[in-house]
Amino acid sequence: MITEEGRKRMGEARINRVDPNGNHSPYTNQKELRKKRIEVFKISNGKCVICGEPAKLVHHIDRDKSNHSFINLIALCRYCHRALHSKKNI
Repeated sequence: MITEEGRKRMGEARINRVDPNGNHSPYTNQKELRKKRIEVFKISNGKCVICGEPAKLVHHIDRDKSNHSFINLIALCRYCHRALHSKKNI
């Protein structure tokens, strides 16, 4: 169950993620990321680079959401993306 304090923190996090167009996003340069995302999916043939299933997400390897360089982006399925984020040292 989410506490009132937790709801407040989530609301503050959303407010802090507003880009110049008024969109809520944790990413800076969202327009650049959208373009690179398409290229990352083309490079991986739409497949997760770990398991080969259809990729749905682009993962920032260094976890820096402002670093949209191609060497920092990989295509992943939801399962592999969740698994990466659940590991503390990756």
